[in-house]
This record gives sequence, structure tokens and C-alpha cells, in this order.
Amino acid sequence: MKKKKIAIFQAPNLLIFRCSLILTVFLLIGCSENTKQNALAVFFAEVKNNKPKEIEAPPNFQEVEFEQYKITNERNIFLPSSNILKSNSDKTQQVEGLAAYHIDDLQMVGVLRTATQLWAFVAAPDGKIYRVAPGSYIGKNCGEVKKIDLSHLELLETIHQQHGGWEKTTKNLMLSNE
Repeated sequence: MKKKKIAIFQAPNLLIFRCSLILTVFLLIGCSENTKQNALAVFFAEVKNNKPKEIEAPPNFQEVEFEQYKITNERNIFLPSSNILKSNSDKTQQVEGLAAYHIDDLQMVGVLRTATQLWAFVAAPDGKIYRVAPGSYIGKNCGEVKKIDLSHLELLETIHQQHGGWEKTTKNLMLSNE
């Protein structure tokens, strides 16, 4: 019987040998000391050795007396009344020449009626005469013309209140005989 020689350095065995050698080298490198881990361990050791800082005591708060709000028949001060608006900026209004004057400075000087429309003529202090129709705005307080009659002009003004709201009031501009 012939003995077979086992060749270690044959091609398939050589590949296995090289792979195991590379794996051994990586394992040895991976098990070596890591300088970053050492630095982290040193930092944690320093933090543990330091004394913790004392925390300041919380400030003393004063006791507050609470009062129960009692509902009565009076207007609720936390809600706007029905005639006071929160804001006047939500209206889109047509700015006309009469918006520069106070209502008291304006005069209704005439009326023009057609089959479908009624216009009023309003004189400004500068002598100009303006034609207005329902929906027009006149006066500094955003007075919207609501109704035109042969003898007067009815408008709804939005006036700013001292307590911070807006209140709608009705005013009439009477036809002048001058």
C-alpha cells in the first residue's frame, strides 16, 4: 500500500490557511487596548471623584387667596357684550374720500333716486360733494351707510372703546336745508 503525502500548501488548503491567519490577526488587534476607551474610563473616574455641587433650595412662594367668581345677572366681564366686537380689522371696506372726516363735519345735501337705486349726496368740509350708496363707508369711525331715506342717511359706526373693544352705534345724518 502506498502512502499518500498530504500537501499543506496545495491550493484549497492554502486559501483556508490564509483566511485563518487573517482572522487571527484581526482578533489580536481587536483585543488590544483602545486609547479612546481608556480616555473615556479616565474621564468617568474623574467625574466620580469630584464632589457634587449643592442644589439651591427652591424660593418660598407666597400663599395666594382665591376668590370664587359668583355669577349674577350682571354682564359677564370675561365675555364681550353683544354690541362690542373684538376686532375691526376683519372687515374689508372701500376707503372713500369721506373717510378722512368726522361724521359731525359732514352734511347730507341731496338725494338722487332712480327706479332701482337711491343715492345720497354728502358735502365734505373742503367743499367737495360725494355720492354714497348703501354699503359705502364714511367718517373716521368706519361708518357704514345702512339706509338712505329722502330726509336722512342712517349709518352704523364702529367706535373704539376705552376698555379695549369695539362698539357699534347707529347715527343719522339729516338732510341739510342750506
